[in-house]
Amino acid sequence: MTSFPLYVSLLIAITSECIHLEFLSSCLDLFSKLTFVNSKGTIPCVEGWKLSMSSLMALWNECHCNSNISFPLTNRFNQDCLENLFAIIRQSGICRDNPTPDQFSSALSHAMVNVLLRPPPNSNCA
Repeated sequence: MTSFPLYVSLLIAITSECIHLEFLSSCLDLFSKLTFVNSKGTIPCVEGWKLSMSSLMALWNECHCNSNISFPLTNRFNQDCLENLFAIIRQSGICRDNPTPDQFSSALSHAMVNVLLRPPPNSNCA
């Protein structure tokens, strides 16, 4: 049997049979025990990592136990789609930097309609 490094086994999707949850739990324990020299309080990035790890474990438990989701697509847990949407809204209209609620709502509706009416990239429609 070939033994792979730990990082190779973590490159697969999170499932009920994988080692991700055990690894996240051990990392959370490690981050909880970290101490920093001359630190007067908590370090924000460490607290952020702990929050991210505990949130991912809680999300997995919720998805797996209550929703019958086999594996979450963790590569989708980012802000890229939201940032792209706001970029589209900023690029539309006259008042790009500080739109009123009505202007924002109109730009959002316009962006959503454009996405729905756009032909698929592999279609033969012009």
